[in-house]
Amino acid sequence: MEYRGVHWREDKNKWVVKMRHDGKIHHLGYFHNPVTAASVWDCAKRLAFGWGEYNFDGQAPPEYPEEKVRQMLIKKGILRGE
Repeated sequence: MEYRGVHWREDKNKWVVKMRHDGKIHHLGYFHNPVTAASVWDCAKRLAFGWGEYNFDGQAPPEYPEEKVRQMLIKKGILRGE
């Protein structure tokens, strides 16, 4: 199954998550599980844009909490720190 924002990296033997924001492609991380990767992408997209089509429901997966996704987006300059 294919998920938005997720693709397989053969050389890493992991799923990679990337998101486009302001014309730039941002690397969001590598994951062993494609469902976790897709959920992280959903959460990042919801936090960054507040809308759109998601793979699932836009919520962070339990093993990668929303606050961790939020901090990653702040570090990459996608969100402002509060």
